[in-house]
Amino acid sequence: QGPRHIIVSILRSTSYCRDGLQSSDLSEPALAMETEEMPPIPDEYGQLSLCFQELQTIPSEVFSYPHSILRLNLSHNNLTDLPRDIGTLILLRDLDLSNNRLQRIDPSIAACIRLRRLSLSNNELAHVPSEVSSCAMLEEIDLTHNRLQEIPKSLAILPALSELRLDNNDLARLPTSLSLMPTLSVLTCTSNSSALDSVIPTHIQSNSLMIKWCLGIVRGYNEKEEAAETICQELHDQAASAANEQQRLLEEVSRLKNDVATLQAERPAQYLERKRLFLAAKSRWSRRFNAVGGILCCKPLRSKRSARVSVAAIDNGDEGGSSGGSKGG
Repeated sequence: QGPRHIIVSILRSTSYCRDGLQSSDLSEPALAMETEEMPPIPDEYGQLSLCFQELQTIPSEVFSYPHSILRLNLSHNNLTDLPRDIGTLILLRDLDLSNNRLQRIDPSIAACIRLRRLSLSNNELAHVPSEVSSCAMLEEIDLTHNRLQEIPKSLAILPALSELRLDNNDLARLPTSLSLMPTLSVLTCTSNSSALDSVIPTHIQSNSLMIKWCLGIVRGYNEKEEAAETICQELHDQAASAANEQQRLLEEVSRLKNDVATLQAERPAQYLERKRLFLAAKSRWSRRFNAVGGILCCKPLRSKRSARVSVAAIDNGDEGGSSGGSKGG
């Protein structure tokens, strides 16, 4: 019943004889009181209770029985930290740390894989480690009367969780994934921040079914909002890509114009004159063949001489053409 066992023994003056132990009258030096500090030892059922001991730290002897402690009661003490050694109690099923001054839970609690009940009520916790979700056999979690502003979303993956109490905290929201937990039958969140009241009305904050229903609605809305944000982001990325491509093409056009100007400046004047004459000749021959083609299409020539006269007329210009045309007639 605690680590301190006061053993009061009354020693009587005795005399030993061959027949055995024989007591006599009390004497002053024979009366004594001994106070003995006994180490904490779990009972035959694996239970160890260290409640109401004003403990500031957990005695190290507790962690000397990693395969013996099934239920550990450390409630109503002055504990401020749950040490890393808590992970050595691998067979622990029930851990009661209520009514302490806990400000931190060591992530090593994830090693307590057989933990079924965890009571952390009436402490000063502002954060719960996500490693708690590694305790896959957890069925009950009591986090009432703390300073929590949020709880880890990973709690929603606990397959056996049936009871989650979150009353009297500073929670502004709850993980919407809690609405998908079929085993969760008890969920309460009364007396939290006003931000949570705007999502879950106060008159249903003790109704588990209604809380899960509200969370389901919020989850659906969030999914649609996330989908819309994803589409907007994709459109924004495409617009940015198109703008970059447009800028690249403009730079390419500008570069080509500069290349053309550079080539034109580098070409000699004689080459440009020859090119002009070539283009003029090409244009003249194009007009000639077009005219001849028109004559052949519109009026068949009577003889080869008439065709030669028509070509000569085109070569000699308008005047020569008219005179040549009259001679041809």
